[in-house]
Amino acid sequence: MEFVSTPENPNGDIKPEDVGMYTNLHAHSIYSPLDGFGKLEEYCERVKALGMKGLCLSEHGNMIGHHEQAKICAKHGIKPIFANEGYMTLHSGSIKEKIEGYKANYHILLIAINEQGYRNLMKATSIAWTRYKYYKPRFDLALLEECNEGLICTSACLGGPINQLYLDGRPEEAEQIALKLKEIFGNRFYLEKTYTGLEEQDIANKNLVEISKKHNIPMVITCDSHYVYPWQSDSHAKLVMVNTGGQINKAAKAAGLTDSSKEDADVDSNSMFYQPSQYYVKPHHVLVEEYYSHPEDAEAFANTNKIAEMCNVTLPKNEDIIFPAPYADPDSVLRGRAMQWFSEHSKTLSDEEKKVYMDRLEEELDMYSKMGFSSYPLVLQEILDEAKARGIMIGPGRGCLFEGTKVLVNQGGNIHYSPIELVKVGDLVWTHNNRWKSVYHTTKHTVDFREMITLETEYGMLHLTDDHKVKTKNHGFIPAIELDKQVHTLDRGTLTEDILSNVEDYKMDSIDNFELSSFYNEDEPVRVYDLMVDEDCSFRTNVCMVHNSAAGSLLSYALGITAIDPIPYGLMFSRYLNAGRAKLPVIEIKDYPLKEWLTTERK
Repeated sequence: MEFVSTPENPNGDIKPEDVGMYTNLHAHSIYSPLDGFGKLEEYCERVKALGMKGLCLSEHGNMIGHHEQAKICAKHGIKPIFANEGYMTLHSGSIKEKIEGYKANYHILLIAINEQGYRNLMKATSIAWTRYKYYKPRFDLALLEECNEGLICTSACLGGPINQLYLDGRPEEAEQIALKLKEIFGNRFYLEKTYTGLEEQDIANKNLVEISKKHNIPMVITCDSHYVYPWQSDSHAKLVMVNTGGQINKAAKAAGLTDSSKEDADVDSNSMFYQPSQYYVKPHHVLVEEYYSHPEDAEAFANTNKIAEMCNVTLPKNEDIIFPAPYADPDSVLRGRAMQWFSEHSKTLSDEEKKVYMDRLEEELDMYSKMGFSSYPLVLQEILDEAKARGIMIGPGRGCLFEGTKVLVNQGGNIHYSPIELVKVGDLVWTHNNRWKSVYHTTKHTVDFREMITLETEYGMLHLTDDHKVKTKNHGFIPAIELDKQVHTLDRGTLTEDILSNVEDYKMDSIDNFELSSFYNEDEPVRVYDLMVDEDCSFRTNVCMVHNSAAGSLLSYALGITAIDPIPYGLMFSRYLNAGRAKLPVIEIKDYPLKEWLTTERK
């Protein structure tokens, strides 16, 4: 009987004897941005089919997917195992300069055993981002020593310091790092073998075995999966291309996924050094048969299950998070804070400008009061003030579409697809609520090509910034970069017969899939556009429905929630909040300022 994984039978490569043989402790999902292609639902299905003890996700440098991991694991009846494949420096994390002979960022894998371990993982990760970030958020050895309690540590992938130093011809230093990590973590430190088909990896693995025998350090075997199934390799390749502008070989080498014995000249610039179809969740028999078995492997496989059984962390549910109690008189509190800001801000304004600002504040305060939403910006202000005080980064963003994007417009009864740069204020566009709504503002600027992605569908390609929201059938509007969390079906929106008769070659079929691809020239800025649409805040492209995203609240600016003063840029409050809304407005922390706005200190 042939055992093969296919899209129609994704777990068809699993043999009965594979079940329960090991637990993969090294996996990257879409929460390793532009590096991991694994979808959480698919990971859960795969792990369950293989009889693993839990799902361990080890994202690069972050923990942002843990709550969703816990939620989806609970749905499938699988234990979540929380980890972070972080970056580390072999010197003090406070040193932010290149040190000859050493990489700025090696890899290290940390897994939380219990609640104390999870708190330490959060602490170490926060310090890595806020104090020790140098290109990447980094741990140093002192930080690992401070936060080691409740954590398991492995030597990580080919990018780990032990592997890198050994391959660099420095075996003594590699051995010393192994001993130092053993000193810090004791019997909670493991040497990690990964079978990838790379010559470098085989060389590194042999060294790990020698260190293990010499110093009695236990071993584990992992897949270092960046996607779930072997046939997803090509999609992952395109994802990496987005990150590198087509230079997969360079990125793969930097990530430790490559065979550096090969010269760049021998490989096409758009090809990958790492072996195709090797970075998926492999059944046990594939690891044994394809990469040949070693005497120590049986114990290494067993250790993965042992670790999985040790890990028992329960995250608080969302309903357990306590928000500030409602204000006794939120209208008065909000007005007081707004007026306090205005008294300072108005010192530099003319009388005419003061009236513009005051009229806008009164309009917004009145609408918040009528809607009963005055507590909302107050709570958000407190949350963001606390984040800033703790050094937690909050960043801006904007949703924008590439020049030439086709938008469905109604210009005086002439219904057609128009390039977005030709859409004018007053034009009608088709929204997700299936009605024509007016464009009240248009924007144009440039972004770095690295901020752009492409949705490639059977109906065409949509080039947009990764934060632009796209309509899905079952999950509402979500950022484009998050479309690969699971299999999403894009929503093209419903058109009336009248519209259909006026739009040539329109197809009503839904978009079943998409792929990310490379399109941009890194030497040229990307010119992008967006439309501000009244009330429904969305518009149809020739590919799917998208959501316009722009700040529009002066109160949000006054309270420090956003970095945008909407007055100079003509942003309308009605886009943000109006009497027709039944829900709270979405305050997007990534909310539309241009780069130069961010570098201007607020007065």
